[in-house]
Amino acid sequence: MSQLALRSQSLRTASWRRQQMVSQIALYVVLSLVGLVILFPFYYMVISSLREPFYKFDRTDLDLIPKQISFEGYKAIFNPPQPWIRGISQLINGLKNTMIVELFVILGSTFFNGIAAYAFAKKQFPGKQFFFMLLLVTIILPGEVTLVPRYLMFHKWGFLNTPLALIVPALVGVWGIFLIRQFMSTIPNALIEAAYMDGASELRVITQIIFPLSMPVLSTYALFTFLGVWNDLFGPLLYCNVKEWQTLQLALYQFSASTFMYGSAYQDHTGIRMQTMFAGLVISALPTVLVFIIFQRRIVEGIVITGLKG
Repeated sequence: MSQLALRSQSLRTASWRRQQMVSQIALYVVLSLVGLVILFPFYYMVISSLREPFYKFDRTDLDLIPKQISFEGYKAIFNPPQPWIRGISQLINGLKNTMIVELFVILGSTFFNGIAAYAFAKKQFPGKQFFFMLLLVTIILPGEVTLVPRYLMFHKWGFLNTPLALIVPALVGVWGIFLIRQFMSTIPNALIEAAYMDGASELRVITQIIFPLSMPVLSTYALFTFLGVWNDLFGPLLYCNVKEWQTLQLALYQFSASTFMYGSAYQDHTGIRMQTMFAGLVISALPTVLVFIIFQRRIVEGIVITGLKG
């Protein structure tokens, strides 16, 4: 009887292992297919930038493997063959302006959102829950609702066509306050009370205790802020559409438009009009890809820790 029981148990164990293996294989297959669907536009962008001159992009069949690799599109950016391709100088100017905005937005928004999150997480004041819920309600409002009021305010304050139009609105965000507050609420109050007993000021508590302990979520928020500012096109297009202060995405947009429109109007004799446009897209996307590859562990850890402690 015991041998029959052991045999039955071993059969159940083997069946459970087979089911687990089948489930894992099915999961990997599904995730691989989803990954291919997500990565396909990026792959097509890269191979399109490497097409040979005079390649017909309007063809009906899907050519996924280039028969000939050509870097003429990238060469056109660094050494423009036509006057309507401003090339690398245009992108460098946009990169400089984007990095200026990135610096002020990342430092400013991380600090101010951290201060607000600390107040909602650790301080007691009248209407605390009401104001926090009111902030959360604003998340559901579409950004288009505030476009006209924001534009009128910026016009009255003199922010239009200056970096202030991109920096000031980004210094405080409801999502950042909520994310950081969820993490800070798990920090023991005993640490703050001990610091007060030692004579620490409020600013010292924040800068030397709260912020260092909240570094995982602060760095995660900073990385997401970097990606958001880097990929923002609508804000610069609406509020800062001047050559002097155009960001990288706006410069890329105008570069692509000039490459496509003027190249078509003046007849592109080089045959690399579309390749040059795709090459500009690849160059602008590279920094964000590198940031994610380098800091992906920090991003995932910050989100997981915040979710578990929230």
